[in-house]
Amino acid sequence: INAVRCAGRIASNRIATVNGYADAIDLDYAWTGPGDSTMLLLRNELSDGPNAGADGIDLGTSPAVVEGNIIRNFGDKGISVGERSPASVLNNLIAGCAVGVAIKDGSAPDLANNTIVNCAVGIRSFEKTAGSGGGRGALTNSIVWNCGQSIELLNDSTLAVGHCVVQGATNWPGPANVAADPQFADPAAGDYRLRPGSPALDSGVALPWMADAVDLDGRSRVWNGAPDRGAYEFYASNLVCNFVADTAVGQTPLSVAFTAFAAGGETDALHYAWDFDGDGAAERAGASWRAATWIYTNAGRYSPVLAVSNAAGEMAQCQRPDYITVQGPSRLYVSSSGLHRPPFATWEDAATNIHSAVAAAFAGSEILVADGVYRLSAPLVLNESLTLRAAGSPFGAVLDGGGGVRCLDIRRPDALAEGFTVRNGFAADGGGIYLSNGIARACRLEHNTALRNGGGACLSGAARLEDCVIVSNTVRHPNNGEGGGGVFATGNAVVRRCWIQGNVSSTNDGGGVELAYGGTVVNSVLTGNRAFDKGGGAFLWYGGRLQNCVVVGNTAAGGPDSGGGGVRCFRGGAVWNTIIWSNSSPREPNYFLYEGGDLRACCTVPLPPVGSGHVTNDPALRDPAAGDYRLRAASPCLDAGADDGAPADDFDGLARPLDGNADGTNAFDIGAFEYLDALADSDRDGLPDAWEIVHGLDPRISTGADGPSADPDGDGSINFEEYQADTDPADPSSALRLTGATTASNRISLTWQGGVAARQWLEWQAHLTAPQAWTAIATQHPPTPVIGQADHPLPPTGGYYRLRASRPTP
Repeated sequence: INAVRCAGRIASNRIATVNGYADAIDLDYAWTGPGDSTMLLLRNELSDGPNAGADGIDLGTSPAVVEGNIIRNFGDKGISVGERSPASVLNNLIAGCAVGVAIKDGSAPDLANNTIVNCAVGIRSFEKTAGSGGGRGALTNSIVWNCGQSIELLNDSTLAVGHCVVQGATNWPGPANVAADPQFADPAAGDYRLRPGSPALDSGVALPWMADAVDLDGRSRVWNGAPDRGAYEFYASNLVCNFVADTAVGQTPLSVAFTAFAAGGETDALHYAWDFDGDGAAERAGASWRAATWIYTNAGRYSPVLAVSNAAGEMAQCQRPDYITVQGPSRLYVSSSGLHRPPFATWEDAATNIHSAVAAAFAGSEILVADGVYRLSAPLVLNESLTLRAAGSPFGAVLDGGGGVRCLDIRRPDALAEGFTVRNGFAADGGGIYLSNGIARACRLEHNTALRNGGGACLSGAARLEDCVIVSNTVRHPNNGEGGGGVFATGNAVVRRCWIQGNVSSTNDGGGVELAYGGTVVNSVLTGNRAFDKGGGAFLWYGGRLQNCVVVGNTAAGGPDSGGGGVRCFRGGAVWNTIIWSNSSPREPNYFLYEGGDLRACCTVPLPPVGSGHVTNDPALRDPAAGDYRLRAASPCLDAGADDGAPADDFDGLARPLDGNADGTNAFDIGAFEYLDALADSDRDGLPDAWEIVHGLDPRISTGADGPSADPDGDGSINFEEYQADTDPADPSSALRLTGATTASNRISLTWQGGVAARQWLEWQAHLTAPQAWTAIATQHPPTPVIGQADHPLPPTGGYYRLRASRPTP
């Protein structure tokens, strides 16, 4: 439904399976005719708009009351409040969206009694249109739970939060906010009503609109004297029960104190029965056991059960699946040759499959995986703060989806998968890896397939894909929708230092990468990718950014709107400091801008019609035929980039910006690789950049531990002296020094240590106080041995010896 300049009511509709980039309900502009301009959006059920640009409800300059709606599973926002829309958002359930509620561009909605769950970001407030300002508004009596990030305030946004349940390490600032479990009835089944004992019960603040209001079930908003928090008011006519534990996670032996709660029916004479380990047998039973303590001695996850009965014969039961986690070892092992003996604490006892180790792991655990091929019958899901790390040779541990399942699903911001080959995965989105949060690092993604978004990987939220090789992946949509053969990214997701080659979008756009409504690719190489239609290397629409990338040798050909063999921008997108060269397409082979696109300091042809600082000469890449896209000394891309958004390092981890052309000025290079001039001294401290980088010093900083006067290894030689002597400033055993002196037959034999690339002089003088010159008794020219030795006649009156070194003049 799209209502433009309308007032009225949209109520009691069910809108499901929203295709393409449409919103379920989209309100644009306010009614300016006679009467009330308010739009009422009431009791609608909106679900399943998986595309990255799809919102449940989108308000643009529209006064609206959004009340009593259920919104589930939208690829962008559950509710988007933009363009200063004066909105009231009340009593809504929003679940499973990329962003639960977005507040943008100066909007200041009143958000009250909403339940926002299972979103990558619960509430995000930001500035979308430059100059509009961030979001404002208030959040009251609401629950924000099980989201990757509960509340994100960007661009100087503010949000007054009070009387809310907001998940976090501490209570969110504001009156009466708590971070305690809201005790949902059955979240696994999508039931977000409250249980007895919930901290949300009777703890909200009364608001003026509640006088005749109802909750999401149509019941009176206030039932027991004070409103509950969230979209549902708690009601109980029959006996119901619940329980909570004082601690739910800990090391064995774990002592847990349980407390029971009951409501409805007769609650004066209750009988309690506790089954602490969920094995069907009660360990404690009786009228006095409303509170009970149990000690867990074995590691594992436990699903306690409480049964409560009353004198009227009513019975209620509550089970909390996997509620108690008794932690075992912090490091678990996986090997195809292991004995598969839980808790998998050694290589000998290692699990033979990764799923078992993930199931046995706990928050903070590290899982080490030996080399081998691990065939998967279901995706590996990291929904806790786990580290899954390949422990053998690079890419030697292989996750193989067998062409039937996605390999990895990373959901937590503090979850990490590192070092794997991820291959033969298959899914609608993210054939190899789906990251709604977290990090995949140093992985090789190959031969994965998606039907919609991201053949190799699909990223949303604040996910990161770092230092990965992404090759020969495919996205193929039967109806020509979506794309990103290698990677699809949206929101705040970042792809950094990745090699993206030979990927295909066989029916649509973005052979290498597709960015939609956000997403950033930085310091990456896109080469040899192919799209059926638009953007052989990268397709950016309604946002996204390529920053300091190389886009070379990609193709867009065959589709009805083919164009932009390298990059295609559609109504937005930014391409900065990027080389776009030698790509092919029936039209606009390097780049194609359609109704927008921001190019700055790019090396491409023809000269872009937007932006400044562009270079149209050949970028002079070192050896593109061999896949070496570093710059040569004569490249026009040296020191030609813009500062905007430029990263602090390059594809190889080399610091930026350097003085690539040795003209005395540091500036960013265009492309993924910063040029290192061996003789340049970017911070003008007397230490050449190349030497500083080799020895772990920052070539941009001339003070502190990186400066010439520092002695970071404490060996008595400062950095400048270490450079002159060609010794290691990070190794106290590597320094220019005399190491020994022996005498025999009126001769003295001296030994010393030093470097290889410096001249060395061993000199003698009879009297330090006498004004006489030092006399060289041994001179060595590079390459010099690390250990030196020389003999000298022993003077009758003795004397003094010194050792000095300096670098040859280039």
